[in-house]
Amino acid sequence: MIISRYISKEIIVNICWVSLVLFGLVLLSRFNIFLSQAEVGKISAENILFALVLFSPGLINLVFPISVFLALAFVLTPIFKNHDTVLTAGSMTIGRLLFSQKYVLLAIFSMSILLSAFVAPYFTSKGEDLLDKDNSFASKILAPNGLVSLQADTFNVFGNKDNDVYRDLIFINSQSIETFIYGKTGVIKDTPAGVSLILNDGFLFDNEKPRLGTSSFVSFSDIFGLYFLHI
Repeated sequence: MIISRYISKEIIVNICWVSLVLFGLVLLSRFNIFLSQAEVGKISAENILFALVLFSPGLINLVFPISVFLALAFVLTPIFKNHDTVLTAGSMTIGRLLFSQKYVLLAIFSMSILLSAFVAPYFTSKGEDLLDKDNSFASKILAPNGLVSLQADTFNVFGNKDNDVYRDLIFINSQSIETFIYGKTGVIKDTPAGVSLILNDGFLFDNEKPRLGTSSFVSFSDIFGLYFLHI
């Protein structure tokens, strides 16, 4: 039926255009959120674009149902408004018209189920893992710049970030400045116990004990009780 094929084409075209516009808006909004977080040091700037890619399926899943509803309204409303007499004379009700689009609507419904049940949750979890891994340490590190104020009841971390490697890290316990840890380099790695920070070429300084040298951050956990190693 000519009118059925015409409506199918218009529905698909309108869904694509509306989805593109809405997706662009929500993507821009998420990009602004990531920029504001990067500005205050909560996430790394180099991870913003990668995070946007990982969160894109979830954003598409968010706007897709709205796009389908708006596309159907944009297509069917003008048809019944301008050609109601012709459609009524041909016994073409809105129910019969929608039934003629059953394959298009079934494909749309199947795509929505695929996005919401499989694709979006997988990539969203990967994006959240990326942000959690980044936030766990990068958001807490402070660049050494003259005198700095210590935060009460916590550990303070100072150093420099070079891509995925942290350099010249100093861990200071705000409750006791008699003890601190220094690491020349540090990387974040996945371990069976979780995401851990591994220091290399570092040492533990204790004013009451001799200086202890080591090549791994793991050895410090028994000596200093660094519960924040697993983040």
